[in-house]
Amino acid sequence: MKKPSCPEFDEWLERIPRRELSPAFRRHLEICEECRRSYEELKDVVHLLHEEEAPAPLPPEMLSRMAASVRRTAAERTKTRLIRKLVGVGAFCFPLIVAINGLWAVLGYRLLAGLSPTLAFIYVIFLAVAASFMAAMLIGSLPLLAAWSFKGYKEKTS
Repeated sequence: MKKPSCPEFDEWLERIPRRELSPAFRRHLEICEECRRSYEELKDVVHLLHEEEAPAPLPPEMLSRMAASVRRTAAERTKTRLIRKLVGVGAFCFPLIVAINGLWAVLGYRLLAGLSPTLAFIYVIFLAVAASFMAAMLIGSLPLLAAWSFKGYKEKTS
């Protein structure tokens, strides 16, 4: 069976559980031969669908287990999204911290190298240690931020 290209037929297919035809679809069937032919082919199947009994409702225990499963899945997806965002922040901030500290190192070294090469060397070593500490603090704080943010999300959804 070739499905008609009429939007009215598509609308009827979407509403098949209804027993009666809408007045608009009845008028359309009077006009459109292709839809009328397709309707006649499907009419018996639709009647068989109407003769079947509705399925029994699900037990409350099963519904609650399904709801808990959906909540767990949503929480896992949220946690995954949060971790990805925090990794993105870390990946963006780490080079930025390195670049800023590199700029300070170059400017400070040039300024201090004219006064004392030893003082300039000490300054660069101090700045390298400080930059490493700052980068470690940033990267190390990401799991804490993730846990804190996810805890706040779970409290809102419970």
